[in-house]
Amino acid sequence: MIERARLFLKAYPHFKDAMDLIGHQHSHDDVFVEYMRGDAWLFSSENAAGLMRIEVNPQGKTAEIWLAGGDLNELLTVLLPKIEVWAAKKGCRNVAHIGRNGWLKKMDEHGYQNGGSSMWREI
Repeated sequence: MIERARLFLKAYPHFKDAMDLIGHQHSHDDVFVEYMRGDAWLFSSENAAGLMRIEVNPQGKTAEIWLAGGDLNELLTVLLPKIEVWAAKKGCRNVAHIGRNGWLKKMDEHGYQNGGSSMWREI
């Protein structure tokens, strides 16, 4: 349990900006609790990290790259292949990610399709 917490705290700086980008929907504590509870899975390397969730819908399961950040090249070449293997083993039909527009071209190079844009506004 302590090792799990240590891994999260080491990876957190990589995806903190992603948390800010999606409108402060989750606090650091919210994300930490979800991860420690086992409802989110962490993939990390020296310079990048991705936090995963599995979404169950009527057509099957989707592995969602919930929060990700750090070195984009490292994320795509080191972590993404591991994420895809993990997702397949979990019975997911696909891997999805909502990210910054700059990621779209790089994700496209790895076979990902543009599924639209995500927008939000504080009210």
